[in-house]
Amino acid sequence: RYEGTVIIVSHDAEFISKLEPTRAIVLPEGDADYFDDSMLELVSLA
Repeated sequence: RYEGTVIIVSHDAEFISKLEPTRAIVLPEGDADYFDDSMLELVSLA
């Protein structure tokens, strides 16, 4: 398991879900927050 930082831009909710992220940066605001499954809906909207 990789312990570093990876930045991924994707609109594929299934792909993001399988990555099991712990944090997310929500754009355009650029706010960093802890990731939860409710964010998958935002991924699908884009």
